[in-house]
Amino acid sequence: MVTESSAEQPQPPLPPAEVPGYQLLRLIGRGSYGEVWLARDSSGNWRAVKVLGAPQSASRRSTDRELSGVRAFEPLSQAHPGLTRIVEIGTTSRAGLVYYVMEVADDLDSGQVITPERYCPHTLAQELSRDRRLPVSRCVELGLALGSALGCLHAHGLVHRDLKPSNVLFVRGVPKLADPGLVTQTAVARSYVGTEGFIAPEGPGTVQADIYSLGKLLYEVSTGKDRHQFPALPTLLDKTIHSRELLELNRVVVRCCRPNPRHRYRSTRELLTDLQRLKEGKPVRSRDPGRARLRDLSTAVAVLLLAVAIVWLFTAWLENREPAIPKGAVPAPANLVAWWRGEDNTHCSPRRIPGSLANRVAFAPGKIGKALAFGPNKSFLEVPPLPELRSTRAFTIEFWVKREELDAPCYIIEQGGDWTAGQTTFSISLDGAPSDYCLAFHFACGWRGAGRIADLNWHHCAIVVRDGEADPEFFVDGVREPVKRRRGPEVIRIVDSEDPIHVGAQVDPRSGYNYFSAKLIDELAIYTRALDELEVQMLASGGVSGKRLVGP
Repeated sequence: MVTESSAEQPQPPLPPAEVPGYQLLRLIGRGSYGEVWLARDSSGNWRAVKVLGAPQSASRRSTDRELSGVRAFEPLSQAHPGLTRIVEIGTTSRAGLVYYVMEVADDLDSGQVITPERYCPHTLAQELSRDRRLPVSRCVELGLALGSALGCLHAHGLVHRDLKPSNVLFVRGVPKLADPGLVTQTAVARSYVGTEGFIAPEGPGTVQADIYSLGKLLYEVSTGKDRHQFPALPTLLDKTIHSRELLELNRVVVRCCRPNPRHRYRSTRELLTDLQRLKEGKPVRSRDPGRARLRDLSTAVAVLLLAVAIVWLFTAWLENREPAIPKGAVPAPANLVAWWRGEDNTHCSPRRIPGSLANRVAFAPGKIGKALAFGPNKSFLEVPPLPELRSTRAFTIEFWVKREELDAPCYIIEQGGDWTAGQTTFSISLDGAPSDYCLAFHFACGWRGAGRIADLNWHHCAIVVRDGEADPEFFVDGVREPVKRRRGPEVIRIVDSEDPIHVGAQVDPRSGYNYFSAKLIDELAIYTRALDELEVQMLASGGVSGKRLVGP
C-alpha cells in the first residue's frame, strides 16, 4: 500500500546547464530551439534566460540561426523601447550550450512584483485569453508601439518573421517585440518559418510580410476572433458602442492583410500615419491602388454630392413616399446607380426610376424596414435598362435575401434574357440543389458559383465583378467565399443589352423560358465599380440600420 505522503510527487524540471552569474529558478517557456527560464542575477534582478540547444531543440543549424538573429537584434534592443532588451549572450560553463539573457516580462497579475512559484509572463496572448478582445483605443496604441518597433528593425535591414500575440511581452506595462530567434536580414530571409495564419501568402522574410503579420495580430486583438476567421467581423456589429471606431481600425487591418503585397502598406511609416490618425479620432485616408481617387473626394465633389442628396431628400419628402433611413445607417459607397429599398414602392433610387410590378409583387417586413416579397405566382419587378451599365465592365451588386424554401432555385436579378443563348448581360441566383456552392453569377455563355446559404434566415450577398478578371468575388455576410464551380470563358465577358432588368425572376419573352421563386429581397443595389472588401463588410455590418446616400 502506498500512502499519499510516500507517493512519488512530480518534480520540477532541472536546468539544462549552469549559466554563469544566474540562478535558474523555474521553466517558463519551451520552444523548438530551447528553453526559457525565470532567473535571478547576482544583484537580485529578475531576468529571463533562454538556453539554446537543449535536448528538445532542433538541429544545430536551427540553433545557429536563432543565435544569428539574437546577435542582430541585440544592439537595436538597447536603443528602441519596443524591443525586448537583450542583456547578455554567452555560453554555459559546463555543457557548452549557448544562452542569452533578456529583461523579464511583468507578471500577468502583479506586474513587477514577481513570485517564482506563481509567475505567469504577461504576454499579449495571455491577455487575450483572459479578456478575449481589447478596446479599439488600446489596439491602436499596440499597433503604434509594435509598428514603431518593426520600423526600427526594417530601417536596419532586418525582418522579424514571427510576429504574433505570444511574442509580445509587457515590461513595466510597455508592449515589446520578443523572441528574436527568427530575426534575419531581408537579403538572406529564404527559410519558410513563422506561425501558420500569421505568415503572408507569399511567405515570410519581407517588410510587407511583417506588416501582414501585424495586421493579423491587430485583427485578433480588436475582434476577438481567430486569425483564420479573417476578414469576418464580430456579429451584431451595428449594436456595439464603438462599431465606427472598429470599422476604421478594420480598414487598416484589411490593408495590412491584402493578399497581394503590392496593395499593402509600403512601409511601417505609412501604417503608423494611419494609426496616428485613428488615435486622434480622424478617419483613415485610403491610398489603395486604383481606388484612392474614388474615396479621397475633393471638396468640390463633396459639395456637389451633398447638393444632389439634399434635392433627393427634399423630393422624397414632397412625395411622402420614402420613410426616414434608420439611425446608424452606414454611408453607401460611391457610384451607386440603382437602389431598390422596397419601402412600399418600386422606385429605383437615387434617380427614382419607376418599376413595373407583375403578378402582385407585395411588400413585407424586411431586413431594413420593408422588403420586396415575391411569391411562386410568377411575380417580378421590371425596370428599364440602366444606361450606366452599358459603359462599364466592372460593377457590384449587393442585397439582402431571405429564402422561403431551400430546395428550389431563388432568382434575384437579371438582364438580357436566355442564359443558354449567350444573351445574358448578368444574372444572379441562389441554387436550390444540394451542392458545395449556392450563389451563382451567370454571364454571356458562362457562370461561376460560390458560397453556402443553408437556412431560411436573412443573409447579405455581394457579387463584385472586376474588368478582365476570370472570376467575380462572392461575399456572404461580409465574408469572401472561394469560387467552387465555373463554366464558360476564362475571362468574364459582359455583353451590352437594351433589355429591361428583372428583379425576382428570370424572364425571357423571346424564348419563353421564365423562372420564378418565393423569397424576400431587400436593399438591392448596383454600383458601377468593383467595391473593395472593406466596403462590402461595412454594408453587411450595417444590419437592420442599412445604408444611406450621404455621410453624417
